[in-house]
Amino acid sequence: MVVVVKVKIIGPREEVKEVDVDKVTVGELLRKLGLLSSEYIVIKNNIVIVEDELIRDGDEIIVYPVKSGG
Repeated sequence: MVVVVKVKIIGPREEVKEVDVDKVTVGELLRKLGLLSSEYIVIKNNIVIVEDELIRDGDEIIVYPVKSGG
């Protein structure tokens, strides 16, 4: 069964995308979105998660760009 997850991407242009997933990991999700895992932090259900964490039906996903500088 394929599940569609809404992903909110924070950045210069905030956007919400719908992505078809079927037991996809965070790393795979970022690749589907054309984003590099080294440049983004992923929040699932208000918790920061790592690249190998699974995304499932009903998860709330927010993707934030990593900021650095001084």
